This record gives sequence, C-alpha cells and structure tokens, in this order.
Amino acid sequence: MEVKSAAATPLVASSGPEVVSLCSFEVNGGAFAIDLRRVREILRPTKITAVPKAPAFLEGVIDLRGAVLPVVDLRKRLGRPQPAADPLNRLVLAWVGRREIGLLVDRVAGVLRLPRTELLPAPDLWLEQGARLFVGACHDPGGGLVLLLNLRALLESSEPVDVDALRRLSTERVP
Repeated sequence: MEVKSAAATPLVASSGPEVVSLCSFEVNGGAFAIDLRRVREILRPTKITAVPKAPAFLEGVIDLRGAVLPVVDLRKRLGRPQPAADPLNRLVLAWVGRREIGLLVDRVAGVLRLPRTELLPAPDLWLEQGARLFVGACHDPGGGLVLLLNLRALLESSEPVDVDALRRLSTERVP
C-alpha cells in the first residue's frame, strides 16, 4: 500500500458525528496508529545511514529528495524483538511539529476512520509505567486494540516501554 499524501483527507467529516482518521500499522504483531494528518507519505524502506552515538532506537538517517530525515525503528523503540527484514516493511514519513521523521514499521494496515467518541483515553496507570508514548487506544474493525502513539514523546525520551503490560492495563475492567 503506497500512500502519497494525507493532506487531502479531512480529519473531521462535514456532517454527522466527528470522525477521526488514523494511519494504522503493525509492529511485531502489535497494532498502533497515528493521526493521518501527520503522515506525509509511506515508502518502502531505503538505505539508512547509521548515526554514531545516537539512541539505540534511532536506526539512522535517510536522504529523501535532498532532505536528511531521522528514522526511528519502532520495534527497537517499543522494546520488541527484531525480526528479519520483510517485503511488507514500510517507512512512514510523519510530521512531529515542524520536523519530519521516518517510522520503520512491519507493515501498514490501512486507514481507520471512526467517530471521535470511540477513542479511549489512556488509563492513569499508563503514566506510572512511563508510557507517555501513548495517548489512548481504539478498536479496529476486528475488535482488536490499537494503541495511539504520541510521536513527540517518541523522540523526547529513551526510556524503555513494556507494551504488553500497557495493552493489558488498557483492557482490564475495574468492577
């Protein structure tokens, strides 16, 4: 799936309930998403140049049409095992403020469009776990849980994250 630009996709529908569009992708079997408005394009991975003394999750940088962009390997950033390269791997180019970064993911699942009311807030316990990387969750059409990433926090901190524990916290119900 090659997506050239999200600029033409409105985040909010013109009538009816407010609809949110999310770019969903997989990282080591886990489902994640970011706001589609942040996505510039999705590419097949290209040659990545390592950066000495960079955080472990910073895979390196790429030259994209004359612009040097940092590439974050989400598997490393989220503390997931490193599978071999796969033809479905993609590089999601996304805006974080005025900076553009590449996110290395296992595969892009597609676009989720859902009413804003279906977005689930991050549980308070997530903050205790140091998981500022997530701003909430939603359900995919198959009923699975999709974690919504906080891209700014991805770059600001290098603390490890236990994604499995966070996923359990988000699905536990308090009587």
